[in-house]
Amino acid sequence: MDTCVRKTHLLEITLLLAMATSAAAQTMTDPPRTPWDVPDLNGVWHIGIATPLERPEGFAEKTHFSEAEAAAYLDGSYARRDQVISFLDGGEEKFVGTELWFPADLPLTEDRRTSLIYEPANGKIPPLTEAAKLRQAAARKRDTSPPEGPEDRPLAERCLTGFLTGPPQMTGFEYNDNLQIFQSRNTIAILNEMVNETRIVPLDDRPHLPENVRQWLGNSRGHWEGGTLVVETRNFTDKTTFNGSGMNMHLTERFTRISEDVIEYDFRIEDPDSFTAPWAARSPMRLSDLPIYEYACHEDNRSMVFMLSGARVQEAEAE
Repeated sequence: MDTCVRKTHLLEITLLLAMATSAAAQTMTDPPRTPWDVPDLNGVWHIGIATPLERPEGFAEKTHFSEAEAAAYLDGSYARRDQVISFLDGGEEKFVGTELWFPADLPLTEDRRTSLIYEPANGKIPPLTEAAKLRQAAARKRDTSPPEGPEDRPLAERCLTGFLTGPPQMTGFEYNDNLQIFQSRNTIAILNEMVNETRIVPLDDRPHLPENVRQWLGNSRGHWEGGTLVVETRNFTDKTTFNGSGMNMHLTERFTRISEDVIEYDFRIEDPDSFTAPWAARSPMRLSDLPIYEYACHEDNRSMVFMLSGARVQEAEAE
């Protein structure tokens, strides 16, 4: 009888320990929640990633690096970065802190994907339409022609938008790869460190702006689908573009906090005027303990003065 009791107690203790362990694991993996019981997205998030947006040549339909391939790819990425740093540091006008512009510890995605793009299956941005090719050709011609005024230069060059020149600006650049999310019950604000752009995303049921009202960053509306924040953005202008997108792009973004320190960011682009098919990508955003800094892009922007002065000299020489 005593043996049966001891076995019963041992079984109970084992079950209780298993339940406690399971509860602890669940607590560690469940993301924090707001007082109004939705996932808490507040904080500064680092979006830099070594995984390329498009799958590199030579990997064909291979969706994931092996461990050896991942190490070789990172080594090549760091070597290219070091070449750029060496070039900048070796110029006549020294750059200060170039090692801070090109961080050395950017990781691949945890599952070692060969591209952030997962749709289409080849990991590539779909081909541009003929209309999009004409837009790009016109933009290249404008950007390489002597400007009559600053309005003839790209928005990023004028420090008006980030260097990706349009949402989604969540896949990193080379530096300032941070953003801060401010969250209330009815609104989300997303502040990009690059040029300090801020998108305000209402979470109520208000409709999108009328079609004739266009904005550089588009018009965003958000809602929750379970534990995922879904942001739909439309009403872009013809002044911004993302890898060839146009003013009629429909952008759907999904923010899912999958752990204490990671948000899975997913975006899908539908733009029949610009791309021959929809495409989508996914990337992690990692919680950071560093602050967002002011991006004082236009302070002492001598290059704009020099470009416009050079254009006047070219015109005078032509006359």
